[in-house]
Amino acid sequence: MPAYQSLVGQLTEMPALPQTNAGQAYHWAVSANNALAAINRYMFPAASDANKAAIDSLETALNNEYSTETTPETISRSVTFGKAIAEEIINWAESDGYLHANDAYTPPTGAAFWVPPTLPLPKTSTPYWGNLRLLVPGSNNNAQPGAPISCSEDPSSDFYKMVLQVYDVSQTLTPEQTAMALYWRDVPGVTTPGHYVSIIKQVLIDSNATLDKAALAYALGGIAVYDAVVSCWKTKYQYNLVRPITYIRTVLGHSTWTPLYNAGAPGVFICTCRCIGC
Repeated sequence: MPAYQSLVGQLTEMPALPQTNAGQAYHWAVSANNALAAINRYMFPAASDANKAAIDSLETALNNEYSTETTPETISRSVTFGKAIAEEIINWAESDGYLHANDAYTPPTGAAFWVPPTLPLPKTSTPYWGNLRLLVPGSNNNAQPGAPISCSEDPSSDFYKMVLQVYDVSQTLTPEQTAMALYWRDVPGVTTPGHYVSIIKQVLIDSNATLDKAALAYALGGIAVYDAVVSCWKTKYQYNLVRPITYIRTVLGHSTWTPLYNAGAPGVFICTCRCIGC
């Protein structure tokens, strides 16, 4: 893609990457296929045998499909290049700090702070994710939100009114609001960034985008959501704000209130975050 500049030198501590051999042909879809297969195996080491087999099967099927479009030598060269790129990216990812994202953490205590849920879930969700290396240097400069509304149990306070609104809305949900909540909920295997990647995929398919445009869209989209999530987690654990469910049950007095989607529903993951105003 000669019209574009390499991400090397633009993203934080990104290493020099393998280069193509001048004057030799490459099949870029083959390179992408093998790079993505390698990355998927790295990201999901605990996948079931069936899912691991599915990754292998898709990689092989696409390689076979593309083999009809060029020479065996070009296919082999492209496979090697894709896997080499993946190896460098994997090594780079290992140094971003994620290995310590779930280190031991003791949350602050008090009426204004989050309390662990009485559910069979981790007490905290990656408390140190906010310390991870950003992809774009300085992307969080002046981007962190200010402190939330001061927690108060006074019915005339802004905080009380804010949580009361959450409760009131929950009592008269429209079908549209319910559908929206269902779409954006985070359940095992589906995260908020995953929703945005899915939207990108839909746009690319609908517009019949070529591989170069798809690669650019996924790269920019992935960079944006990654740094945004790092920023989000930094804010969550900076303030550790009490969750609406706790406040509604203990302060508003609705002791049996639960969110629209909770752990009682099959396959549903109850929110354990400390989102500001969620």
